[in-house]
Amino acid sequence: MAKPTTSPDPPRIEIPNAGSTEQYWIDSTHADKMRFWAKRWYPTAASSSSGDDEAAGQDEVQPKSCTVFCHGFVEYSERYREIFKVWPSKGHEIVAFDQRGWGETAAATANPAKAYGYATWPLQFEDLENVVRQTRQRLDERWGKDAVPIFNMGQSMGGGIVLAFQTRSDAWKMANRTSSPSAEARDLVRGTIAVAPWLRLTEPPHPLLAWVGNNIMSKIPGMPWYVDLKGANICRDPVVAANFENDRFCQKKVYIKTIAGPLFGGPAIITRDYEHWPKDKPLLALHGTGDLVTDHLGTKQLVDNIASTDDKEFKQLDGFYHDILMEPGQDKIDAAQYIVDWIEKRC
Repeated sequence: MAKPTTSPDPPRIEIPNAGSTEQYWIDSTHADKMRFWAKRWYPTAASSSSGDDEAAGQDEVQPKSCTVFCHGFVEYSERYREIFKVWPSKGHEIVAFDQRGWGETAAATANPAKAYGYATWPLQFEDLENVVRQTRQRLDERWGKDAVPIFNMGQSMGGGIVLAFQTRSDAWKMANRTSSPSAEARDLVRGTIAVAPWLRLTEPPHPLLAWVGNNIMSKIPGMPWYVDLKGANICRDPVVAANFENDRFCQKKVYIKTIAGPLFGGPAIITRDYEHWPKDKPLLALHGTGDLVTDHLGTKQLVDNIASTDDKEFKQLDGFYHDILMEPGQDKIDAAQYIVDWIEKRC
């Protein structure tokens, strides 16, 4: 498969024993038959450590775990192609997929311009469940049943999705006419990592404006919306900030229905839905104190509120901006290694 036509390249990171990668497509079980672009970074024997597609399938070794990654708002998976080399370097696999409405998944539809930025929470939960299930099947066929545990990880919007994935009640699913996430799918996930999750915005909308917006969303969900998100406000690395402004897959015009889930559902996870957190699901939440997009104190409040499990942690990253895994120099590597070390202790 040809490499994605994304641009520009993120800052290069030299990671020893970076393993190899494979790009593939995941077919949806949804009625629209959406196909999701996906890529995995996996460990290999010492004789094959190029970290690129040319070595895919050569000297692959059983990973200690597999992390399924959900990217954030107005972005896509390949932005993280450098930092994800940390996973195979420590013997773990990570799978990232471009969500409905974003990246190569949107580009592969019949009408990419119309598909871009078009998603809803119920559909996103269904899509994540499908990816988790297919990943579980692939790992079982390759390495044996349940031999490789699966973890969910999400950044920003994706962080809210993986948290909401474990906190949906039967009443919520009934109200939203969906069966996802199912109890069976949630059980396939060993633990959850939320990276700068979109729960509460750093500058939340005025309550009156939020009420008006909610009513608009329910009546004209196809209305376009412009996201005023600046690269300089998401990352301290000027190269990453500039890339965000010039990336064809980071367009800021989306649909108003797409923001309804995180905008109104995110705060509800903090104040109410946390009560549904499963007692046997470990949680790691990382957030930077310098985040100008999502509120790190909201994330801390969520972790503090969860009482169903003792295996929970809020990792505060002093001075970090929103794009934790893209921050300058060693900062992003340290954050990634912290996550992988946390996963390894729970394999």
